[in-house]
Amino acid sequence: MASGNVSPTTLAATGPSVGGRAMPKLADRKLCADEECSYPISMAVALQDYMAPDCRFLTIHRGQVVYVFSKLKGRGRLFWGGSVQGDYYGDLAARLGYFPSSVVREDQTLKPGKIDVKTDVSVLGADRDREGGPWGCDDGRNASAFGSLAA
Repeated sequence: MASGNVSPTTLAATGPSVGGRAMPKLADRKLCADEECSYPISMAVALQDYMAPDCRFLTIHRGQVVYVFSKLKGRGRLFWGGSVQGDYYGDLAARLGYFPSSVVREDQTLKPGKIDVKTDVSVLGADRDREGGPWGCDDGRNASAFGSLAA
């Protein structure tokens, strides 16, 4: 294997990475509306803009409707997972990511988020989300702004 390449086995064990450097996980568990986290818990409205610091996060603009699919537990409890309006019912695959719960206001509960699941269960990736996936950030964005959040 060439220098700088990381095997899928290594990535699965360490989580997402940028440039072969593992990024820390936000949380190990989350609350979802179902076991696969495929049904939205609620609809929320963005109260302010939020710029994603790396590929695991979702950029949100004030006034956008956000579908909330998961709510992280433990050390990541201040973050939710979701998708912006238009992605959920669109023809293209939804762009899902995490965002601080403080930047949105939940307006409508669609299904209670009471199912406790590991963060490697999600519709965010093939069978894993950006917290436990075998793939990492490949969009060129740097994860350094995230480092202090999960310590």
